[in-house]
Amino acid sequence: MRFHLEQEHRSLIKASDKQPAKLQQMKITSYLDSPSSSSQIPLSQNQKKKCDQALMKLMIDKMPPFSMLEHQSFTNFVSELEPRYSVPGRKSMISILSHDYENGQGLY
Repeated sequence: MRFHLEQEHRSLIKASDKQPAKLQQMKITSYLDSPSSSSQIPLSQNQKKKCDQALMKLMIDKMPPFSMLEHQSFTNFVSELEPRYSVPGRKSMISILSHDYENGQGLY
C-alpha cells in the first residue's frame, strides 16, 4: 500500500518523514452537497419513465386534480424525494395518459 501511495498519491505523503499524511473522512453532507454527487447526474430515460409511470398510477388511483402537478407544495415534495425529477405539467401528463391509452399500453 505504501508503494501505491508513493507512486500514485505523492501529495498525501509528508516530505519530511515519508509517512502518509493524516487523512480525514469526508462527511456525507459534503458529498451530497457537492456538484459531483449523484443528485447532479440527470435521470436516465428509463428512470424518468419509471417516475412518470408512478406518477400516472397516483393520478389514476387517487384522482386528484391535474392542477396538483403544478402546485408549488407538490413540486417541492417531489424535489425532496428525487431532486433530478422534473414533474410534468398537467397538459404533459394528460398527453402522456392519452398517448398510452390510445396505443394500448394500458394505464399501468
